Amino acid sequence: MSLMVRKLVAGDITSVILTGDAAIQQSVGCAVLLNLGEWFLDVSAGIPWMPNANAPNVTPILGSFPADPAYAEAWLKSTILAVDGVVSISSFEFTFNHAKRSATCTANGVTMNGGPFTIQESIP
Repeated sequence: MSLMVRKLVAGDITSVILTGDAAIQQSVGCAVLLNLGEWFLDVSAGIPWMPNANAPNVTPILGSFPADPAYAEAWLKSTILAVDGVVSISSFEFTFNHAKRSATCTANGVTMNGGPFTIQESIP
């Protein structure tokens, strides 16, 4: 299997095509940032960062207090591992910023090509 995606720069699609580990890394970053219900083609895709009318029975990660780090970690890890080309996660860190209702996710892992991937995403 060979993954090919268009490179994103500041959220905008470019004409550059990414393949291999770079494509997998970008796909992981996009998966982590996708809010549940945000993608109109599949409203069940994404992570429940904030309360969502499409999923009223799903507890939001950033929209509830006190925060539940184990709940957030479970969502994030399962989302990362579900990305095509990801084999494993070798390190993972997730931190909440309650004052700003935001979070940071840092993950390192191994791709199907045996190469590494690293993401560091700030949400939202």
